[in-house]
Amino acid sequence: MIDIYLLCFNEEKILQFVIDHYKKYMPHGNLIFYDNMSTDNSEKIIRDNGCEIRKFDTDNTFDDGRHMQIKNN
Repeated sequence: MIDIYLLCFNEEKILQFVIDHYKKYMPHGNLIFYDNMSTDNSEKIIRDNGCEIRKFDTDNTFDDGRHMQIKNN
């Protein structure tokens, strides 16, 4: 199994497309979303599709350092 890590913040409009894409081309992949406290339906879409969600908070700011830390680890 391959773990696929994605960053997310209020992505409800494109999220289903992204999930369907990865499930089609990597059906045995495990999608793990790092969600920056989305305020739309992103969390529901992620959970409804059986994907894992890990929350993180940057106090409603874009924190490139925090994103880089998540990407690198």
